[in-house]
Amino acid sequence: MVARELVAAAGVTAVVAAVMTAGLVTAPAASAAQGVLKVGQQEYRDPSGCYPNTTTPLMVENRTDRIVVVFHDSHCAGERIGWIAPGGFVVSEFGGSVHVR
Repeated sequence: MVARELVAAAGVTAVVAAVMTAGLVTAPAASAAQGVLKVGQQEYRDPSGCYPNTTTPLMVENRTDRIVVVFHDSHCAGERIGWIAPGGFVVSEFGGSVHVR
């Protein structure tokens, strides 16, 4: 009886390992920030991801629970030029986009 249980347990372990190796089990997706992100004149409720600059200079008000990263280009790529803590406000002459973590 014990040998049969060990074989069954080994089989389950092998199946779980195969599924994880195949990429069928993934980590849950990150959730959106809670609150409002204001980029220029645009407001985004519960934001997630990249937002382009809509004004010159870039003006960002971070009323979320997440850090917002400021990028030089308009697609949240390339040089990171700063960050905005929750509750913060930034005016940046060189900001092209922001990304909510």
